[in-house]
Amino acid sequence: MLINSYREIVIKVTVENVSSLPHQYRLQIWYPPAGVGQSRVQKFDFGHVQHFLDNVNHRQVDQTDLIAFGRILAEWLFTKQERRRFEQARRVLSDYDGLRLRLALPPILVQIPWEYLYLPRGRGEDDATGFLALDPRISIVRHLSADDYQPTKDTVLHSRRMLFVQANPTDQANLNSKDEFAAVSNALKETNIEITQLQDGTVPNLNTSLTTGSEPLDIFHFSGHGAFKLTGPARSFESYQGQGQIVLENEANQSHPLGADELAVMLRGQGVQLAVLNACQTGSSDELNLWSGVVTALMRVDIPAAVAMQFRVGDRSAITFSRTFYEAVATGLPLEQAVSMARIALFTNGDSDFWRDWGAPVLYQQSGNSFVLPIIRDAVERQKLEDQLRAKMEKRLEALHPVAKWNNVYRLLSAILFIVSAGFVLEITQRFLAGSPDPLGITYLLGQAVVTLYGAKEALSKLGGDSLETIFDISRLSVTFRPLIRLIIAVVVLAVTLLSFSIFLPDLSRCYNNWGLFAQFGGIKDLDGDGVSDLGCRIFPWGKQLVQISAERRFERAIYLNPNNAVAHYNLAQYYETSFNYEAAQEHYQTSVKLGLSQAINASARLYLLEGEAEKALVLLNSLDNPNETVNPRIQCTQLRNYGWAYFLQGQYSSADSVLRQAQNIGNSGAGDPNEECPIFVLLTTYCLRAQALDEIDMDKPDTEMLIEEYRYCRDASEQLNTTIEYQSWFWQAQKRIEELRHSGGQ
Repeated sequence: MLINSYREIVIKVTVENVSSLPHQYRLQIWYPPAGVGQSRVQKFDFGHVQHFLDNVNHRQVDQTDLIAFGRILAEWLFTKQERRRFEQARRVLSDYDGLRLRLALPPILVQIPWEYLYLPRGRGEDDATGFLALDPRISIVRHLSADDYQPTKDTVLHSRRMLFVQANPTDQANLNSKDEFAAVSNALKETNIEITQLQDGTVPNLNTSLTTGSEPLDIFHFSGHGAFKLTGPARSFESYQGQGQIVLENEANQSHPLGADELAVMLRGQGVQLAVLNACQTGSSDELNLWSGVVTALMRVDIPAAVAMQFRVGDRSAITFSRTFYEAVATGLPLEQAVSMARIALFTNGDSDFWRDWGAPVLYQQSGNSFVLPIIRDAVERQKLEDQLRAKMEKRLEALHPVAKWNNVYRLLSAILFIVSAGFVLEITQRFLAGSPDPLGITYLLGQAVVTLYGAKEALSKLGGDSLETIFDISRLSVTFRPLIRLIIAVVVLAVTLLSFSIFLPDLSRCYNNWGLFAQFGGIKDLDGDGVSDLGCRIFPWGKQLVQISAERRFERAIYLNPNNAVAHYNLAQYYETSFNYEAAQEHYQTSVKLGLSQAINASARLYLLEGEAEKALVLLNSLDNPNETVNPRIQCTQLRNYGWAYFLQGQYSSADSVLRQAQNIGNSGAGDPNEECPIFVLLTTYCLRAQALDEIDMDKPDTEMLIEEYRYCRDASEQLNTTIEYQSWFWQAQKRIEELRHSGGQ
């Protein structure tokens, strides 16, 4: 990731009392944009610090040691409240923002490697992700004083000059300065930087190189050895006074130490904007004199920015640092990000002996703003270099974070799943609001939508991401696994949404259907025979009182929630039939038929028969099982009645009489179970239809007494069910025919 701008947190530490042990210091922290933390006094014990520094220089530390030390530093700088403010500042960063941690320290604290600050963002196993300096969005910058004079920076685009000084005395360990120069030259080859290489780094040669250029010197780079010469004891236990040095050569190619103050005098007034001291201990100083270190001495002569090494580093580490640092500088990135990228490169370079060298570089900047060294560059070449640098950075981050290489995949999948879930929620919303809204529907909809849409917002917007990050921080979840956890949350939300479609919505649909039956009949009918017709209502037992809408609206709501609710379609059709809306009733009966509800076949066929369409009725009836093989007497009785009715309309009176007699036998036998008994209104129509069929069969020589008896059954039953025009019609037809038969028979 490439940072466009930095927000800054300033930590200013001043000496409060060093006359006794442990020393006391006053700390104050400034948070962006203008928040100031409360000033506090803090004690610090240097005994363990000196021991740690010795171990680092002798490469006797492992990652566990670094984490333990980094925790000590973080606990000293940040209280729990300040840590929360720091995490908040980190959370609000956009993908292209960085956080600069600027340390303004007294001399006695400069020698501490604050670059190992360890502040993990969650619980879990400790790993490298907790080191602030290894977070590509966080930069640790040192500052001599928050109130110091800030030198003028050269921000004008023009050609630049670099002096690359090499010194490799024969009495020191041999350095591969040649490869370092090649790495720097290759990194800057597409820029307008003129590089002057000084291979024989003697004092006279350095003076000559500094005074012979026609243009100011912009970048001073030293590749060689550094040292910190001890001059006597200091105040603290096992600490000393001393002076930083770079090691040049003499005429005999032997070591020639050049003190920090001497180098500062030589570079003063040369126009140097950036000094890079790729040499051991050039970032060190003693606890009494701030200017005793090489890098701090350069700050004293108003060089805007400098990079140095605070302890010994390996040769390979020095080359890796220079290459990565200058690649970033050439691209026009801020110096703090260039150093951050170089740290990550050091951590991931695969050198097991020098892996901890990523904490060696220290960056000093006199300005409170980001420092970019302007370089003229073709826009196409600049973009090409940025793309290459971004690709390298992504690979290094994959090595730093074990699951980082999958993070983009996790984020993409999370976004997709949340979008799919949101789509389902919109469908649910449409179903709930398709009819008139009610309190239950709104309550359920809000509960379902809040989680899903919140998740979608988290996946698609920074605000949502911040909210979820807050939850992660409170739970102290390791930052390494957060993208994976987001994916898991997305999967869970999608699963819940799908369950809403597969279980909850059908169950609520069943519930609304049953409430419709309560509104219409005051009870529930188990039409599908599964014995759990009121399962949905058990979840919301107060629903039938809460949902104050008509039976018709309840059936409609059941269908909106689950269009495949065959029973709801059937019940709504029956409601329409009682309202004499036969066209709407037939439509919903037909839907129930398509959804596989066998009762709907008989009901739909009955409407066809009422309209005199026997052929359509028979097509439907023939799709059912053979009535003689039907197990349920209720269905069998109704089916036989409809067959008899159809045969009657077709003039097949004997066939009609035969099947209607079978229906009557089933109805008169009694099944014992009300759900399996032949309905009274079905039995009624069998008597009425059979009476008419017998009347037609015996038209020439009617059996008057038998016909009157059949019509009397029809009339009496119709009188009891005098609830619809249909039954009234059966009654008057039977009454009229009885009178005719009596008149013709003399009764």
